[in-house]
Amino acid sequence: MASTPNNQLSQVVVVLGSQWGDEGKGKIVDVLAQEYDVCGRFNGGSNAGHTIFVNDVKFAFHLMPSGILNPKMECVIGNGCVIHLPTLFKELQQLDEKNVKYEGRLFISDRAHLVFDFHQTIDGLNELSLGGSKIGTTRKGIGPAYIEKMNRSGIRIGDLSSPEFPDKLKRIVLTAQNRFKFDYNIDEEITKYAEYAQRIAPYIVDSVDYINQKYKEGKKNFTRGSKCGHVRY
Repeated sequence: MASTPNNQLSQVVVVLGSQWGDEGKGKIVDVLAQEYDVCGRFNGGSNAGHTIFVNDVKFAFHLMPSGILNPKMECVIGNGCVIHLPTLFKELQQLDEKNVKYEGRLFISDRAHLVFDFHQTIDGLNELSLGGSKIGTTRKGIGPAYIEKMNRSGIRIGDLSSPEFPDKLKRIVLTAQNRFKFDYNIDEEITKYAEYAQRIAPYIVDSVDYINQKYKEGKKNFTRGSKCGHVRY
């Protein structure tokens, strides 16, 4: 655990892995969660995975910061993440079913990019096209979503409430279909995400402003990278 020379906890700590994931970052998060106020995730998507046992109750997370199981901690899914909303909703349902309260403690950056189902489709098609040179992708659509982020053509969480959202989605789907031949019901997706926009709205924040405000308040913050291992409380 990072600390200052006088053994006081640093106000801001970043947990990084230098390998290919599964280095035990989840265990470090577990320790930090007992001492810190805000847990953030700054990159990655649902290709990550961490399994947590609390009093022998199992939780399986792919997007959710594992600090959410500490009832005193606020958690942020940051602007560097790519989010597949159906996966996130499944994780929220898991918390609901196991009576974990997260209202007022979970925040999602309005700048985080969205992973759509068509990203997962082209992730798989691209992997097949590589033949013997396959990457070994999880086919969760993470790579294609990050490509759009880098190209500045992707859709962010904050775009869901924009009247330009339908046209923007149609544009990026058609671009993808020009390269990869696949069927996709864009109108159905637009309708579905109109509902998702209402469900996710209470959690959306300007994460840059949020983190800076917490820092000014003297709150202790830590963030981690995209993959964790197994944690047992």
